[in-house]
This record gives sequence, structure tokens and C-alpha cells, in this order.
Amino acid sequence: MKSPSQKPPDEELVARIREGDRGAFETLFRFYYEELCGFVDSKIGTSDRSDDIVQDIFLGLWHRRTELTVRSTLRAYLFGAARKEAITHRERQEVRNQSEEDRREMWETVRNWSRASPVERLEQHQLEHTIQECIAELPERRREVYVLSRHHGLTYEEIATVMDIAPKTVDNQMVEALKFLRKRICARAPKATS
Repeated sequence: MKSPSQKPPDEELVARIREGDRGAFETLFRFYYEELCGFVDSKIGTSDRSDDIVQDIFLGLWHRRTELTVRSTLRAYLFGAARKEAITHRERQEVRNQSEEDRREMWETVRNWSRASPVERLEQHQLEHTIQECIAELPERRREVYVLSRHHGLTYEEIATVMDIAPKTVDNQMVEALKFLRKRICARAPKATS
């Protein structure tokens, strides 16, 4: 790690960067880039994307330089931004992985559907219709959270931003939505005859 004496004081760097001083920005970049990449690697578990993530952080900082406000230190500011971006990246990756799994399941369903009897196809269609009806019965806010997550693949953090609510509220709404849907769908499912 580089010693603090190798770079100007934070206040000076922030002031110069706000004024558009590319040299000050380059100093900041060179001083923290490798360390931030290592930190992001540790958070996302792969170095394939850490360079891009850290470059995006610096690019965003440069684009918003006139609004740059550092409450503590530049180091804390940059590591906070890196942590947030790493978490967002991980959440998006989880959504992509889930979407890929959902696609595989869908294709398996299609294959099974093509082999299914007309009665099985009708039952599947009725089940899909029941699920859509149950989703429509959700309270508006809960339905919106469910649709943004399950139909559009947004992370809880993204949904919180879109709906201007806390991520914990998103989590609570999803838990309640899933509980409601399980109960409703089970109640409407045809009972097996013995």
C-alpha cells in the first residue's frame, strides 16, 4: 500500500478534481486503483469484472466531480463506492443466474408440454391462469414488487430505488406475496381423487 505522503491531502485533491484538474484525478486513480480492484475481487469472487467495476467507479466520480462531497476521507469514499458496486454486481449476477435457471426450466416445460396429453396441457393452462389471477389479487404495492422481481428480474436494491422504498420493505413485501400466492394457489388447485 502506498503511504499517504505520496499523494496530496484529500481536501486539496477533492478541490482540484471538482475544478476539472485531470492531473489530480489521475493521481487519485493511480493511488487507489489496484487496491480497489483487490477489494472488489474479494467481494465478487472473480477478477474478470473487478477492473471494469473500478473503472466505472472512477468514471462516475469524474462525471459527477462538481458534486463530489467527501464526508470522511477519499479512501472511505472510494471503498464505500466499491463495496456498493460489488454488492450490486453480485445481486445482478444472482438475478442473471436465476433467469438462466428459469429459462432452462421453461424449455424443460416446453419439451414436456409437447409430450403432454391434451388433458395435461389443459391442466397446465388452467394452472397458469390461476397463477395470473392470484397475482392480480395481490395488493398493488406487493404486486408491483413481485412483478418487478419475478417478471423483470430486478434486484431488491433496484426495486427499492424504482419504488422509492427501503430494500427491507421490498424483502418484506416479497415474503408476504409468496406466502399469499402459495396459500391461494394451493386452495384453488384441484384436489387429487383417490
